[in-house]
Amino acid sequence: MDNGKPSTEECNGKRSKGEDGSAVIKNGNDNIKHRHDLNLPIPNSRGKAVIVKLYDTADGALKLNEVVDLVGIVSLDPALAQLDPMEGHPSTSLMPPPSLVPRVHAVHIKKVEHNNPLVGPGISEKLNQQEMSRVRDQLMYILTQAMLGDELAAEYLLYHLISKVCGRRDIQVLGKMCLNLFNVNSNNNWIKRLYTILGLLVPGSHYLPLSRHHLDTTNFVPTKDMEANRLVAGSLQLPAGTNLVVDETQMSDGQLNPRGLANLTAVGNLIRWQKLEYDFKYSSLEYETDISVLVLSEGRSLLPSDYQVKVIPEESLVEANYRNINSILSQDLLNRIRVYLTQCREADYNLPDDVQSAVTQDFVQLRQEDPNRFTAEDLHAHLTLARLVALSQGKTNLEAEDWTKVKNLEANRRANRTP
Repeated sequence: MDNGKPSTEECNGKRSKGEDGSAVIKNGNDNIKHRHDLNLPIPNSRGKAVIVKLYDTADGALKLNEVVDLVGIVSLDPALAQLDPMEGHPSTSLMPPPSLVPRVHAVHIKKVEHNNPLVGPGISEKLNQQEMSRVRDQLMYILTQAMLGDELAAEYLLYHLISKVCGRRDIQVLGKMCLNLFNVNSNNNWIKRLYTILGLLVPGSHYLPLSRHHLDTTNFVPTKDMEANRLVAGSLQLPAGTNLVVDETQMSDGQLNPRGLANLTAVGNLIRWQKLEYDFKYSSLEYETDISVLVLSEGRSLLPSDYQVKVIPEESLVEANYRNINSILSQDLLNRIRVYLTQCREADYNLPDDVQSAVTQDFVQLRQEDPNRFTAEDLHAHLTLARLVALSQGKTNLEAEDWTKVKNLEANRRANRTP
């Protein structure tokens, strides 16, 4: 559900915005101010919010942070809100008025598998394998330019953009690819420019500066407000498919306070387990997530990651490369890249028996040569990357040449690009 700015007039006065974007309603008679926090996970002075009334919906049919398509009847009448038995309940008496946060009475509601409007039923713009290969080449060129000439870092970044959680086995999360690109700096606004490009390519993204001040003062984890009987949003409360860019170059020397340490731990747990712990004061509940995390750092990251790649940039090319990207990234190409990324993420994938047999033989041979050099975790990393290599080329089955490419990629990265 999208969040929205209500009308500029209230029943008895006008509404203005406070410094944090929350509404301030000024009563012309007694000059009393009433503030209502819209409770957005990502604070936005122009953000919008609604309260949705559901009818004949089974418990558990909707989960926290799910994206839905909604058709309903909008109500702005405060009298109707007062008549609503839920509005009169003591625990909900602090709800904002409908003039600030409209009520929507849901008539039809449908879960959204992804939030890319260019891909879906009734939309003919689906790329075939040949077109997928062509768009992949164009995207690789753009990402290589964005990484200032580093083709290996660009290729791992491409695989990161199409990764998603495809399953869970006990505590192991299958499919996720947290990527740490290190040896990155903010000179010439490189990180800001890189995030701008990534934000254009993917349906949903969020930039998270990991500065000491931000860690110490921001709520990363949703927390239950017992007095108002509502869940206060946290900045990690993001829908599935979001690309989260964590900027660790913003970190400065100093000691984190307890909130900062808890926030840093929450980011690490999100990366490692793809789970976010919600704080209900007297207990905590874990909710599963599917958030692709990209960590940018100067040296080795403080956070865990699945793949680490040292970036070898030509820093003198920042201005020229990003001007070049701007000149070639037309709306048509941008749309085709968006379709390409979503098709890769949502495509089926299969590991054929013959390739699986070859993978097993390689694993056994490498373990015999040096048991410490290639572990079960290394095999899992290779298989995750193999899936993404195949999908990036529009394939649904892993082929022997893809497996060979993965072995070469990982051998190069581990030999030359790890801390």
